[in-house]
Amino acid sequence: MAEMVQMFVSSVLDALFGNLTESAIQEMKSIWGVGVEEEVEKLERKVKLIQGVIEDADEKQFHSKAVGSWLRELKNIAYDSNDILDDVALEAQSSKRQKVGVVRYFSSIFQYERNIAREIREISGRLDVIVKEGHDLHLEIRRDGGRGSQIEQERRETSSFVDESDVIGRQVDKDKIIQLLVSDDDDKLYSVISIVGMGGVGKTTLAQFVYNDHRVKTHFGLRVWACVSDDFNVLRITNALVESASGSKCDLSYLDAAQHHLEEKLNGQKFLFVLDDVWGENQIHTHWDTLRAPFGVGAKGSKIIITTRDERVARMLGAIPSHHLKVLPDADCWELFTRRAFAGGISNAFPELEEIGRQIVKKCKGLPLAVKTLGGILSYKRTVSEWERILTSEIWKDDDNKILPALRLSYCHLPANQKHCFAYCAKFPKDHRFQKDVLVRQWMATGFIQTRGSTVLEDIGGEIFDDLLLKSFFQCIHQGVFLGTSIYMMHDLMHDLAESVSGDECCRMEDGMPRSIPEMARHLSWTDIKEGSMSLEALSKFKRLRTLRLRAPSSIDNQILNDALMELRCLRVLDLSYSKIDKLPDSIGHLKHLRYLDLSGTKIERLPESVTDLCNLQMLVLESCWNLKGLPKGITNLVNLRHIVVESIPLPRIGKLTSLQTLPHFKVCEESGCQIGELNNLSNIKGRLHISGLEDVQNIEEAKEANLKDKEYLNELRLQWPRYGSSQDGRVNDDGVLEGLQPHANLKELNIESYGGVSFPSWMSHLCNLTCITIEDCRNCEHPFPLDCQLPSLCELTLHNCPKLQVLPADLPAVTKLNINGCGELSALPRLPSICDLALISCGVKMLLRLTTPCPISLQRLTIRGCHQLECCLEKVSLQDLTSLQHLQISDCPGLKSLGYGEGGLPTTLKSLRIVGCPNLKSMPTRLENLTSLVELSIATQLPLFSKESALPMTIKDLQIFSCDNLMSLPKAMQSLTSLKNLESCQENDGQDWPKIQHIPYIDCR
Repeated sequence: MAEMVQMFVSSVLDALFGNLTESAIQEMKSIWGVGVEEEVEKLERKVKLIQGVIEDADEKQFHSKAVGSWLRELKNIAYDSNDILDDVALEAQSSKRQKVGVVRYFSSIFQYERNIAREIREISGRLDVIVKEGHDLHLEIRRDGGRGSQIEQERRETSSFVDESDVIGRQVDKDKIIQLLVSDDDDKLYSVISIVGMGGVGKTTLAQFVYNDHRVKTHFGLRVWACVSDDFNVLRITNALVESASGSKCDLSYLDAAQHHLEEKLNGQKFLFVLDDVWGENQIHTHWDTLRAPFGVGAKGSKIIITTRDERVARMLGAIPSHHLKVLPDADCWELFTRRAFAGGISNAFPELEEIGRQIVKKCKGLPLAVKTLGGILSYKRTVSEWERILTSEIWKDDDNKILPALRLSYCHLPANQKHCFAYCAKFPKDHRFQKDVLVRQWMATGFIQTRGSTVLEDIGGEIFDDLLLKSFFQCIHQGVFLGTSIYMMHDLMHDLAESVSGDECCRMEDGMPRSIPEMARHLSWTDIKEGSMSLEALSKFKRLRTLRLRAPSSIDNQILNDALMELRCLRVLDLSYSKIDKLPDSIGHLKHLRYLDLSGTKIERLPESVTDLCNLQMLVLESCWNLKGLPKGITNLVNLRHIVVESIPLPRIGKLTSLQTLPHFKVCEESGCQIGELNNLSNIKGRLHISGLEDVQNIEEAKEANLKDKEYLNELRLQWPRYGSSQDGRVNDDGVLEGLQPHANLKELNIESYGGVSFPSWMSHLCNLTCITIEDCRNCEHPFPLDCQLPSLCELTLHNCPKLQVLPADLPAVTKLNINGCGELSALPRLPSICDLALISCGVKMLLRLTTPCPISLQRLTIRGCHQLECCLEKVSLQDLTSLQHLQISDCPGLKSLGYGEGGLPTTLKSLRIVGCPNLKSMPTRLENLTSLVELSIATQLPLFSKESALPMTIKDLQIFSCDNLMSLPKAMQSLTSLKNLESCQENDGQDWPKIQHIPYIDCR
């Protein structure tokens, strides 16, 4: 499909002819002479004629192949025009760098294979034909206040995260699924439950709703989620299950190893698997038995939820019963729609729109995805004519069953700049995870984002992304803790829509995809380059490619890659990340249009010098290139470079690249051009900055040359001296250097490592926006905070290996997380009224005095380890008063005598309790059976723990008992602990306790 061509109006052509500034016109005069302005005016008139009818063509194309062909040709003209004008701009830049005159400049142009003047006239002629054909197709100028004349509205605040917790109309479905899950089938190791329904009806949302319910969390010892999609690849799915279970990346290459890992995670556990979005009955028939082979080691009563559109798939997987998810009733759809379309969900403020809205909702046929998406689109429109145009659109009559008409209509009513950006995502595989910043920078590289006043392109692209997120074209699947770390993806139906509207422009070569590349492809993703697939040599034929993403699991021949790049001179984006290449061909320098180059995870040792010829390059990514020795000397020629991501290598004379916005790491060293003053003019640096090698900064004056105080866009700053060795005590300039590195008051996160000074500078008091501070390995530091330091926004404080640290601020009102490790001189804590997570490791505190005034009812996790001088946890307060406490761990505290005032027991909110290595503890909390939320218990004590008649909470899943010499036998109540999955004990009693514990899946008695 060619809907994306409507972008030609506001994006591509506006960019083309909007870029014909006075300077560009002057450059072109030597081609056309003094009449150049007339030629440009002719082009602009033709463009305006096309702009007038493009909206009409955009809808008529669904029912007219001729209109679709007209739009495709229009799009090709736009791209060709863009390439020509890019060439003119490149030559203009080249002539300025070489300081040659206009005559010599244009004599070099005519050495090109193409004649710029002739091709521009050809473009003009092709536009003449397009205008005539548009007239013959009876395309009309829209004058009804539709998309082309949207009313300017105040832009609402946007967020990068969409809260999907407000699910509407699915409570009954949720309760039915949960009832099936918690009803144990003791005769089965595991059973399969399916959620079956059409695309967009909310199967995944319901599965998430169930998965995160507290009843499910309590019932299952292990919950694992994996997205299957249309590629039922056993190795990939197994790796995904292991990764979800362990929380760490799993990318094993062999199925046997992956399944052994999965067995280890499942052994003895009552598990819940969610296999989301399962398709492909042929693949399932072949591979299901292989996938489920390790599942048998789990505990009886385990469950597997699958979501699928196909009842046959559910039956093949043995899903009994199936839960058929029906469409939402009209009332629920209307509530969902109003939440998206009207501020605050209040529709009666717009009575003229309410009736139209109800009719639109009925056309969505009860599909939540369609309702949410259209609601998001209409939230930007407030005129009756705009809403009526959506209601009466011809698109509702579209007979393409793969794409929901409501979604296609939502796409058609996107602003033009958002259309192209969305369609570009068709180049990604289904279920592809992506980050906002990466995608926005690729949009920039391909020319989809145009300037708007003084607003930087990254911010404009961020607004486009956030709008698409709010309108449900994207989904946030992981909310990152730090800025820019959230992960996003597209729903399958949205991906189908992107594929449809991008037509032949975006092409993917992967398992299960066609083995040919359309001739008109502009954006290609090739992820399965291997023997038997189409040869890389074939790439040379596709000279119009603008994006190339290669993922090669085996080595790529350097000569073949070199020859291919020689021909792909229109490339704007080249992504070779994590491909098995160890050398970048010299032909990379011929890609004059290249804006984005990603070589992350490759084994490249050096970049060719020809990289420095890429004068349009905006983004250079060299993340995890551990073999990289350095960058070419001419890297500072890349004056348009805005983002460079590289680790642990010097960047000589980086200060010349004044357009830089991203510079994660700068290493100071004695090498020429690597002094800290190189940062002086980089005033646009954003996000995070790590400065290492600070031992090579001599004094405060040199440190001030970094000009950190004026870098207002920095959010995170990490300052690092050498971590180990004798250098700290011998350094006398650290105080002055740190004083000179004063950051801007906007800073959010500060990390200082291996600083050798005794105190911190006064500017700490001025950082009122700091939310996170980490101080590590500052072995001489006694007073890290000035006396008047307030830190009103500080939420997280980490102090690690600061043995001389004595005092902290008296009051830290906003701190929710405090981690102190290896601070032996610290004798007291500040007042922490908001504390949620407190960890004290190897510290000198004797009592958590100030913690008790007032009682920190917000505390959820308390960890105390290796605090040899600690005598009492809480003064005048019982642990029972900590009504939010869920996790308590006290270990290796030989001086500890009391857990708290009155020995009144523990809070019933506890989920895990660990008391180990506290030989002087006088008494243990009583009545453990009252801890009705307790899941994990680990005890090592000489005190009487429980008698034969004692009871333990029924919720216990993991029990560890060590060094309990006074424990003669386990209580009888052990045999009633049906949730207990793991028992570890050093108690040996000749088997007399076996009847009490034989039901436990995993037992280790040493």
